[in-house]
Amino acid sequence: MSYKKLKLAILVKEPKVNRYIRDLIIQIQNDPQIDLTYLLILKDLNKKSGPLSVVKTIIFKLILLCEQIILFRNRQIVSNMIKIFDLRENFSTIMSVNLKELNEKTGETNLSTELLKCNFDLILKMADGTENIAILNQFAKIGLISAKFSEDSSNENLLSGFWEVLNKYDTTSFNVNHIISEHMTKAVLSCSFQTRYCFLLNKSFLYKKSGIHLYNFIKQIADTRVLPTSNLASHPFKKSSRLYKVNYSTIAAYIFRTIFIVIKKIVRITVYQGFRWHIVIYNRQFKSSRISEPRIVPNPKGRFLADPFLITHEGRTFCFVEDCDIKTFKGKISYFEVFRDSFSEVKDCFEESHHLSFPFVFKYENEMYMCPETSENGQICLYKAVNFPGEWKQVAVLMNNVRAADTILFEHQKKWWMLTNLDPSNIGDNSSELFLFYADNPLSTSWTPHLMNPICVNSLKARNGGFIVDGDGLYRVAQRQAFDKYGASMAIYKILELNEFSYKESLLQTIEPNYLPDIFGTHHMSGVPDYTALDFYNLEKNY
Repeated sequence: MSYKKLKLAILVKEPKVNRYIRDLIIQIQNDPQIDLTYLLILKDLNKKSGPLSVVKTIIFKLILLCEQIILFRNRQIVSNMIKIFDLRENFSTIMSVNLKELNEKTGETNLSTELLKCNFDLILKMADGTENIAILNQFAKIGLISAKFSEDSSNENLLSGFWEVLNKYDTTSFNVNHIISEHMTKAVLSCSFQTRYCFLLNKSFLYKKSGIHLYNFIKQIADTRVLPTSNLASHPFKKSSRLYKVNYSTIAAYIFRTIFIVIKKIVRITVYQGFRWHIVIYNRQFKSSRISEPRIVPNPKGRFLADPFLITHEGRTFCFVEDCDIKTFKGKISYFEVFRDSFSEVKDCFEESHHLSFPFVFKYENEMYMCPETSENGQICLYKAVNFPGEWKQVAVLMNNVRAADTILFEHQKKWWMLTNLDPSNIGDNSSELFLFYADNPLSTSWTPHLMNPICVNSLKARNGGFIVDGDGLYRVAQRQAFDKYGASMAIYKILELNEFSYKESLLQTIEPNYLPDIFGTHHMSGVPDYTALDFYNLEKNY
C-alpha cells in the first residue's frame, strides 16, 4: 500500500540539544510514515544575552553538574541530560529563519518563497520564546505546533523543570500547543508527571517521559493528517502562567532548599527505619457515613502490610495483602480473615523469586483468580485458587515484556477490561500513565489496546489504588503523588462511560491522610458491603 509521508520540519533556536531530544529526532526520522529532513534554525528571535544572563547560565550549568554527582544512582538517566549533541549532524537540509524579515517585509521574499516550496505538512517548534512565531503557520498545511517543557511562559528550555522544584509543585507539565496566531494558542496535548526533588532529576524525567508522548502524538498526526482536538484524558494541575524571573536570590533559595531536602533524606535513613505501611479496617461500606472505629491490623515482625484487597466468599471475608520484608523490600502475597471484632493470623499465600504486590482478587465462572503486580518480572500474570484462600497456581501470562503496575481486571458489558499502569519510558515510573485494554475473558493472552491509550497522563490520578464494585457502579481508586512523595493521598472515581471508543470517569471523593493521627500518606482502598480497608504509612524510628 502506497501512502504519502508526513513532511515535518523541526524549528529550533539552538541546534545543540540534550540526548533525549537528539534520540527523539532520530526516532522520528526512522519512522517510515514521516519525512523529517529539514532543520529550521531561528535567528534574532530574542535580544542577545547580557553579562548577567551569561553568569546565571553558567551557575545553572554548575548546579546541574553538582547534582549529577549527588544522583549517582540515577547516573544513566541524568547523564543523558548533561550530554550535548549538535542536531545539524542529523539533517540533510538546514535553513536559517529570520522572523524579523518575514514579519516586516510584505509580499514574497526569498525566505518565504523558499519555505513555501518546501511544502511542509507540519512544523514542530522546539525553541525558546514565542514572539512573532505564528507567521510560520502559513508554511505548514496542518499547522505550527510548539512543544513546551516549562511552566515559564518564556519557555526557557534551560530552566525546564526548575520552577516546579523550587516551588514544590506536585506535577511538572509538558504541553503541545497549536499556535494559531500571536495571541491565540490551543492545547492539543497535555501531560503531567510527578515533580522530583531536584532540578536535574526532574528535568531528566520530564524530557525522557515527554519524548515518548510527543513521538506518539506526531505518529497520530501522520496517520490522520489532522491535529487532535484535545487530550481529553489528561488534566494537568494548573499553575501560574506568569513570566518567571531568575535572580540571584532565586538561585540561592533553590540551592539552600535542595541542600535541606538532601539532609532530610540522610537523617531519615540514619535515624529512622523509614516509612512503614499499615492496614486499617472499618466495619462499614465505603460510601457510608456511619461512624466506625478504626481497627489497625498489626504488622508481622520485620514486615509491613499494604495494598489490601477484600473479598467475601461463602459468607467469609478475607483480606489479601502485599507482605513486604523491611530489610530486602521484597514482597509476597499473604492473607487474613476479617471478623467483626478481630482478625485471624496473617498467613502466607504464595511467593515468587521476584517482588509481588497489589493482589487484585476477583471471581470468574465460580472460580477465584488473582492478578498481583509482577512488574519486576516484566509480566502481567494471572493466578487461580487451587484451595482458597491459601493455595494458588499461575495459570496465564496476560502480557509479556511490560513494566506494568497495579493491574485491575473486571467485566463490563460482556467484555473483560484491564486497567494498568505501564511505564513506556522504562525509567521506573508507573505513576503517570493509565492504560486500558479489553478482551473476551480474563484468561486471554491477546488484549486489545483502547483507542484513547493512554487514557490518562497525570500523576495526580493515573495510578490505580484499588477497585470497588457497588451494585452496578464501578469505582476506580486512584493514587495521588505529590512533590517528592509517593502515595500522598487518593481519590475515588466513578466510571461513567466505558466502551471500545470511550472512557469517562468523574471524581466522587478525595481521601486525605487525616483519618488517623500521625500518618503521612495513604494510597489504597478496598471495600465489600460490610467492611472497608485502607492502607497508610507513618515514620518509625530506629531503636
